[in-house]
Amino acid sequence: MLWARYGEPIERWTGGQRSEADAVEAWQVAVHLRTYALRITVWRALVFTALPVMVYVTVVFDLDAGQVAVITGAMLTAACYPIVFNFFGLEIYARPVIEELAAALPQDFEFTRPELPLRLKLYLSLPLINAVTTFLGVWVTNADQPLETVGPEVLVRW
Repeated sequence: MLWARYGEPIERWTGGQRSEADAVEAWQVAVHLRTYALRITVWRALVFTALPVMVYVTVVFDLDAGQVAVITGAMLTAACYPIVFNFFGLEIYARPVIEELAAALPQDFEFTRPELPLRLKLYLSLPLINAVTTFLGVWVTNADQPLETVGPEVLVRW
């Protein structure tokens, strides 16, 4: 769906339409593809993945408020995990196209700063990956403990 909406200029470029105007349009799409993906995948991951699982687990296991808070935190971090992989996967996928497009851009083309600088990408993604890994490690090592003890232990280990 994302590619169908935004990928047409890149497909035209790779299909042989190689004018300067096509290069500029494909460049804009390729550079912003990851940001488009974030806008689309974040809310979908939360609404279609985390929310149904939280509701299902809460209803089936008749959880109290403390347990629901732990499950909510776990599901929110777990929903962010594939978002981070999708983002960096698109970055790797788009790199060869961006390099090829950069060579075809007009000489007077003005490059803009990236929407998400590398520093911000790392500041946002590394804690999410760390939180998910910490939660899973605590959950696996304390499988016989009550669920209420998992949340505080994750915070302590994180």
